This record gives sequence, C-alpha cells and structure tokens, in this order.
Amino acid sequence: MEKSKCLRISRFLRIHRMLKMILNRTTWKILSMLYEKEKYPLEVARALGVHEQKVYYHMRKLLKAGVVILARQEERKGLLLNIKGNYPAFGIEFPQGYKPIERLPSSLLFIGGHSPVRKFFSEFIDQHGIFNGKIIVGSPIPHGSFRTSARDDHYASHLAFFLGQFIKMPADFSVKLDVDVKVE
Repeated sequence: MEKSKCLRISRFLRIHRMLKMILNRTTWKILSMLYEKEKYPLEVARALGVHEQKVYYHMRKLLKAGVVILARQEERKGLLLNIKGNYPAFGIEFPQGYKPIERLPSSLLFIGGHSPVRKFFSEFIDQHGIFNGKIIVGSPIPHGSFRTSARDDHYASHLAFFLGQFIKMPADFSVKLDVDVKVE
C-alpha cells in the first residue's frame, strides 16, 4: 500500500487538561494496550495488575475526552461488555487556528512547460493561475426540440476535482447550464 494514498484517523486535543490526563502513567499504559487490541476494562485491569475500578475511572475520563471510542458491545455470560478502542494518532491543536495552504505547484503537472495538459488548458488559465472559463453542464429539465434532459453533472464534478489540483478557484461561479449559455 502506497503511503501517499493512506488515511490516518487521528484525534486533536484542544484542551490542555486532556493532554495532562493522557500523560498519566496508568492512562498511557491503557492507551497502549487499546492500540494493540480493542479490550474491555476488566481485561485491561488484569493485564496491568491494577484494580478494575481504577481502569474504569481512567477509561471513563478518556471516553468523555473523546480519546477512547466505544468500538463495539459483546455479550459474555449474560453481561453486556463495552469493548473500547482508541485512535492510532493524537495531535495537539493550538488556538491560533488554521492557515491556508498552497496549491500543488503547477510544475508538478506542467513539467518543462510542454505538457499536453498545459497546452490543453492554456486558454482557461490566466497569468495568476486562476481558472478563466466556464464548465457547461446539461440542464436536467427536459428542453430543446427533442425535449431531452441531461445527466452529465457527475462528469463536471470529476473535472472539477482534477482542475482543483493545479488551478486556483475563480471568484465568480464557473458552472453554467447549457440552456443559460448565450453565444458571445
């Protein structure tokens, strides 16, 4: 499996108290065990050699913080067991917020300036790398002399994903229905 095509589910901690709780030695051991395999609290208590109530306390705190998740419920010997799991990664998010990221450099798709992609889209990209054109989709309402309706909107979505890799989005809406287009 290529690493560039993998997705890692992670949990971002926004409150410093959550971080303090995770850095507790017992809590860290519990998280490590849950990372290896989903377990219920009694299993964790037996493996760690601590009282079951202590594990329940830490797991409740982790569950409330959103660090541990309820993976599934099982019934054993007439009891309903809550099996817990956790995220494989954690992060700390500071309150400054998000910053915009750069688009992929156009050099990735326009190698050497002679790429077929560059030639094809050159009319629709201005000097600032902004899309300067319209994507025309067929109207889903029956129209024209043959009263036909179009079903090509999904192709426009796919094209937009492709263009979004290397072209900046214009300020104006760039999609029009075929019935709204007038010859210029």
